Amino acid sequence: MLMNLEFSRPLYRDCTLTWSGTDTLERWNKHNKKKNTREQLINLGYTDKCITYKYNEYGFRTEKFHDKGNSIIFLGCSFTEGVGVRYKDTMANVVSKKLNLDGINLAVGGGANDTSFRIANYWIEKLKPSIVVFQPTEHSRLETFCEGHIPKVCVPSHFFYQKSWFANYFKNYLRYDENLKLNYDKNRLAIEQICRNNRIKFIQTYDGDLRDWSKPDVGRDLAHPGVKSHQHMADIILKKINEER
Repeated sequence: MLMNLEFSRPLYRDCTLTWSGTDTLERWNKHNKKKNTREQLINLGYTDKCITYKYNEYGFRTEKFHDKGNSIIFLGCSFTEGVGVRYKDTMANVVSKKLNLDGINLAVGGGANDTSFRIANYWIEKLKPSIVVFQPTEHSRLETFCEGHIPKVCVPSHFFYQKSWFANYFKNYLRYDENLKLNYDKNRLAIEQICRNNRIKFIQTYDGDLRDWSKPDVGRDLAHPGVKSHQHMADIILKKINEER
């Protein structure tokens, strides 16, 4: 029997953290030791206490769930979760407030497109949102269940230098873009079909949308999108939603 289908990351359940994902205290200290990155953090207005990560009972960086239907769901990885910025500044929250909908951020930091499908397949029918926004992540990531029935994401390139059939399988898998594209397409089409079955509007961002997302500014980890970048993506998503009305 498969367990943990509904969770983001089980260890993150019902907690509030000062640091999360790549936004770590170690990285903060490292950046503060270098003049250029220290000045960058100051100019961006970040401090070691300016951000908190509040996760609900299922491990998502969002409020407690309800099934009122007056909501919008977001699927994706750490970019969508908003690692490096306050929750109020995330693209998901900006879009939700603009549309006067309850925002449900089901993004999983480090997640794969497989992760988005697993989460969508479990939660969409239960939460009954009006809109689902899917932001694809890096195509080579794959999610698999492991010991304890806990889903984990692996990047197949990590296995390149292991001499085993497992390594060779993934080496060949990554060698041809068609494999990655097909896996992505399967997840995208599956999520879209779930939305169609439930008469829910489906919105997707594409590589062209994401290419310049992080350029306006960066988050506290100096790696993920910052406040202006989230606003930029929110504008793109709002435009897509309005075009499909």
